[in-house]
Amino acid sequence: MKAQTFLAVKFLSGKERSFLVSFLTWMAILGVLVSVAAFLVVEAVMVGFGKDLQAKVIGFSPHLSLVLKPGVSAGPELLQKLRDKPGVVGVARLVDGEAVLRTEEDETQGVRVRGLEPEEARFPPSFQV
Repeated sequence: MKAQTFLAVKFLSGKERSFLVSFLTWMAILGVLVSVAAFLVVEAVMVGFGKDLQAKVIGFSPHLSLVLKPGVSAGPELLQKLRDKPGVVGVARLVDGEAVLRTEEDETQGVRVRGLEPEEARFPPSFQV
């Protein structure tokens, strides 16, 4: 018998059968068991939440953004050339800018505005338009 097993058996079933010591021992073991189980459940939920959040952020943000020089237009010909490239899943024009948002309570806040045309964009299944 291993030393750990011997000590555990001796500790859990001592020769003097004091009810209080035995009860407190089993309650301590049960407390550790419940706290480890709760930790594992919370950890699993947090990992799942992190993966879901990452999928939503990556799903909405483009993997590649092309910024054209002033005066160059992203016309249908350029978009079609990009769509025809191997490995390209979707191409859409994007308007990106800054604005000031004002609420009914006269609070103002700087915001970043991004917009695109739903007909041009291919959205991941998790994103609702």
